[in-house]
Amino acid sequence: MNGQEWKNLRTKLTPTFTSGKMKMMFSALIDVGRQLRDVLHKSSTEEEADIKDIMARFTTDVIASVAFGVESNSLKNPDVEFRKMGIQLTHPTTWQTIINMIIFSAPKVAKHLPVSLGNHLFNHS
Repeated sequence: MNGQEWKNLRTKLTPTFTSGKMKMMFSALIDVGRQLRDVLHKSSTEEEADIKDIMARFTTDVIASVAFGVESNSLKNPDVEFRKMGIQLTHPTTWQTIINMIIFSAPKVAKHLPVSLGNHLFNHS
């Protein structure tokens, strides 16, 4: 981004990254990092470990903690609701992908259809 577009975004983001808030984020990251260490240590005793899944759960826990202020504990329990919602957002069904395409590429058409971005993101199809 350049020019005014960048200035507008920076104005919105700057209050999020004050030194106090960064310190709080850092301690949350340390806590989740310790949980990751424990999970990796436990996984090292097993014959196989799904590192991609473990790192996705780590990312989920970091986002939940830093952005939303909640402990999702998906490193300990991969079936928590917060993780399920995250998976649904990042792995849409074919139908959800089609709806997204309509909503974002033809919003005027989407207004006349019985779909909305908020409703379809959190419903299973």
